[in-house]
Amino acid sequence: MVASSFQIAQALHYLRSAITARLTLVVSVLAWLPSGPLLRASDDALSLTLSSGLASDHVDRGIERAGASWQSSFYGSVSDWKGRVWYGRPLDAGGVEEVRSSLAHGWQVGKVTAIEVTGTHFWYVNQPVSGAPAHSFEGVVRLSSIAPERWNPAIEIAYDIRYHATAVELSVERERLTRVGAWSLRAYGGQVSARDVLPDAIGAPLRDSYTYCGASIGLRRRVSPHWSVQGVAGLAGSSNQNSAWSDLPPRTARGRFALNALYDF
Repeated sequence: MVASSFQIAQALHYLRSAITARLTLVVSVLAWLPSGPLLRASDDALSLTLSSGLASDHVDRGIERAGASWQSSFYGSVSDWKGRVWYGRPLDAGGVEEVRSSLAHGWQVGKVTAIEVTGTHFWYVNQPVSGAPAHSFEGVVRLSSIAPERWNPAIEIAYDIRYHATAVELSVERERLTRVGAWSLRAYGGQVSARDVLPDAIGAPLRDSYTYCGASIGLRRRVSPHWSVQGVAGLAGSSNQNSAWSDLPPRTARGRFALNALYDF
């Protein structure tokens, strides 16, 4: 009975902490927003895209979840809403098979600024790390510039309720249309602070705090009214990351590439 009461008290403490963190994000965002009305996106048409291809790895916030893998996604948007289901399957022995489903809502604030709130569910199929969760959920608030043909900075704040992890990421990106296709360039860096890397393990919580960064360049070329191909190359790495995050060891830097086929309905 004592152990059960302790577990209940611990669970309530984690729940209060998660609610406090998310309320802090919401209050910060509302304090930033102007008193005027938000502008709705002008495009209310439904857009659906199916993507599938090969990638050299799967890296999320500096954590290498898988090496070479086959990755597919189904993306849809209408008005200010976006949804995505993503699936990654490792092609070698290391790494974890993963399914993500996310839903986001965005607002355009003024002419060149936007804010977006996203919720993402993670399913780590046959989680290979003992003590790591099979399911998790992350909430993200992102503030960004959306000026066309310019370098656009962004900041996002995320909180994961299972790892009790807060992430803050700064990025800058640019898109440019040419005769060859649509180019995209992005550089980013962030920090993750987690209160428990292995929340399902018995014993004291395993805390971690690390930084990560990366850069990428991509080219998407349309080959028909519905089909297009996309290639992406870049670098990613992390510093002071605990090895318990994944069954693959953390690396300071790694080269990356991906090649995908996309179909727009």
